[in-house]
Amino acid sequence: MESTTPFIQKLSIEEREQYAQIVDKWTKRNVPAFIERINNEIDTDRKHQEIVRLCAKSFADTELAKKTGYEFYFAEPLIEFGNEKPGNRSFDLLLYNESTHHAIFISCKSSVSDVKKVLSDIQEARDLVEEKIRYLVSDCVGDQLTIGDIEYVLCVHEKDSQKIIDSILSKKTRKMPKSDSHEPILWIYYPRTDIIQIHADHTHKNSQLTEMLLTGAGQDDEKSRFDLPYCSTSHPYRILQMAVVGDCYAKQRAAGDSDPKIINRNTLMTTLMRNISLGAPPEKKKRIVQDKMDAVIQYGKKFDVLVPLDDQSFKLNCRGEHINTVRKSLEDKFITNWSTMRAREEAEKKAVEDITKKRYPRTLTDFGF
Repeated sequence: MESTTPFIQKLSIEEREQYAQIVDKWTKRNVPAFIERINNEIDTDRKHQEIVRLCAKSFADTELAKKTGYEFYFAEPLIEFGNEKPGNRSFDLLLYNESTHHAIFISCKSSVSDVKKVLSDIQEARDLVEEKIRYLVSDCVGDQLTIGDIEYVLCVHEKDSQKIIDSILSKKTRKMPKSDSHEPILWIYYPRTDIIQIHADHTHKNSQLTEMLLTGAGQDDEKSRFDLPYCSTSHPYRILQMAVVGDCYAKQRAAGDSDPKIINRNTLMTTLMRNISLGAPPEKKKRIVQDKMDAVIQYGKKFDVLVPLDDQSFKLNCRGEHINTVRKSLEDKFITNWSTMRAREEAEKKAVEDITKKRYPRTLTDFGF
């Protein structure tokens, strides 16, 4: 409660009124900006998943996979080590060729604002692969694999491809050590035709893979039933919409449940285990998915779109019964609550700053800042 915070307790009645007015004013003023921010967050995550999904789908029991030998193996290789130490990064996808024992690690970017950081992140992800190669072989791939048999790919939106090429060419011009061997192979995503192509100046060790990717991959896979709707690192709101509403609620409503908005944690866990692709051993995968589920549920509670019922279940807190109505109701409520909460947090900081400057123009230490 605001009235019990150390800061507000030290304010006079007049200052408390000023504090409330500032918070109200700046909350209302900032809400539109935060609505735009959360919509951008969700859209960025959606676009990223589109590229990840297309890359994976192109190698999931397709002609490209059959002719080149490369199959989609799993998503987010080595994500289980993401928090082990600072600087650990993971790729989005792993392709593996069981005949040649060669692998391709793919990093997908829906938008590139800082080329240097993107390339640095890929190098850190490569470092993790090299560090964990024995674990990859014994616990994940279960086959032969050496560092020399691995290629690394960066797949970017067509609008960002030239930035990457310019950066790579710049390194070559300056003759930076090991620049050729350490630069990723560039794939380009073309959203208008929904295909991926390898850059004309880049090649894979597998000549047929290079040839087929120059033509483009993805356009012949429309009949494939393969799907990769989200990953363990996807935005929690998108998992709420796809897993909780689109899967659990939709199936319970179709089955005629008395209250399909009541979701059991075990039901959600089963859904997430089925849809989240990971190469980690079963117990590690279960732990990762369990942690993600807990985070998603807490996220839903925080923004009042999920209501806890007991230790094993929760309920969707939105209007409607038809699936589209529920989706829209949950979206509207989440966007409103998220943006209002974030705007208020910023407004409170503004109020503290303004009133403190008036009372203590030289120091903030009296309030613990």
